[in-house]
Amino acid sequence: MTTLPDAIEVSQPLKTYRPAESRQSREAAEIDFVPAVPAGPKMPGRGWLQSGGLIVHTGWSHPRRPERADQPLRQHGPYEGRQSWRISTPDGHPVAAFDYFTREDAEQAAAVITATLPDGVWPRDASRDDHALFERAFDASTGPDLLPHRDERGCRDWSFGAAWISWRIPPTRSVYQRMIAKHGGAAPTKACYSCRKSVREARRAGWTARSGHWPAWGAHPPGYVNKVHCSCAKCIGWVTIGAVGITTDGQGRTVPSSISACTYSHIQEDGRDVPFDDRPWAWWRHMVTNKGHVIMDSRPCAGLWPIGVRHDDAFLCETGISGTDTTDGPST
Repeated sequence: MTTLPDAIEVSQPLKTYRPAESRQSREAAEIDFVPAVPAGPKMPGRGWLQSGGLIVHTGWSHPRRPERADQPLRQHGPYEGRQSWRISTPDGHPVAAFDYFTREDAEQAAAVITATLPDGVWPRDASRDDHALFERAFDASTGPDLLPHRDERGCRDWSFGAAWISWRIPPTRSVYQRMIAKHGGAAPTKACYSCRKSVREARRAGWTARSGHWPAWGAHPPGYVNKVHCSCAKCIGWVTIGAVGITTDGQGRTVPSSISACTYSHIQEDGRDVPFDDRPWAWWRHMVTNKGHVIMDSRPCAGLWPIGVRHDDAFLCETGISGTDTTDGPST
């Protein structure tokens, strides 16, 4: 397995990498470059200015040695083989949805991006604050024809690559939605082995995982980089468990009510906290013991009310009374 070398010193010449003689490589000019992302002090490095005005470069990170962690970030030295290559604007902001595994692929993607811009170039005086221009460039990088991974036939796809392809959250929701539409909506789980495994494991654990590749909009800020199948608590759909019954309102009248919680919400049995993995069964026992029945819903819910479902179609629609969604405990 190929591993990344320690970050290079800027005084070292970058002569360890000899790219194939593509047209983009011949036209690129090696220049001094410092990225805006990640934040923090950085040692100057090198980038390859493309004919379209964008810059292709490797990443920056802290040195691996713990005693040097307080030193400025340093560039990863380019080398033969697969490593992370980014596409950035001249002022250092990443402008592509994906990072690439070779300089050649990154340069080809940069050419596709700039071809969609006015006059086919990124203006020298443009910056990240030129929102319309930045969104147009980022939008051009999101299509399936620009995926970093290739199958055995040379066609671009997700395949096993979804386990290690990084994806950058688009700058706006409209670009995010267009990206999903370009890839045919939520990608079927069976089309991605890593997604299929993640979903299968999540369902065994009592979750309802999203079967597509996309992190939920709003769960992470624009520019956030993660795997295409995000398994964080905000991007996985949690199962609601609950029951219906009756209660007394403030005027002493008996009215319908409901109780609900997430299957992994905190719960106690015999005065002790239930371990995380056992909480779904504890909630099941609690509902059956106290209410005699259990209602479960894998859709996003407020209490037992599915969010986005019309009033006359929703559970408890005859009463209009529902609990309040909470992930910390039951609600009535």
